[in-house]
Amino acid sequence: MKERYNILLIDDEVRRMRATIDMLRSDNYKVEQISSVQKAYDLLREEPDICEIIILDIMMPADGDFDVPEADLGLRTGFLLLERLKQIPEFQIPIIVLTANAAYEEELEGKVAHFFVKPVAYGQLKATIEKLRNSKEVEQ
Repeated sequence: MKERYNILLIDDEVRRMRATIDMLRSDNYKVEQISSVQKAYDLLREEPDICEIIILDIMMPADGDFDVPEADLGLRTGFLLLERLKQIPEFQIPIIVLTANAAYEEELEGKVAHFFVKPVAYGQLKATIEKLRNSKEVEQ
């Protein structure tokens, strides 16, 4: 089994997310960033409990098995990843969407734990993460 993370960040914008990752790590979260949708899917399929929370960008480049015509329309590979993750029976990780397109919020309603438009204030993101972590602890 691989190391378990508090947060798995799936976002192709490595440089732009650096400050957020640094702040999360300074608050003692174990964070892993994956910039490939295919690699993220492979990891989560193998280890469906590798993390407590996923932060997911929706607009990422087509990649591996995610290189399909649907993904080319606005580079919405995050939607495809969500669909495939929901097909993994053991998959129960809450997902926070953090993306640049506010128009996706309605489409994602009821499919993810929370939706933010980039850029998001770190305090809002952290409060949402804490709320999700606390609700998971209560459920267990």
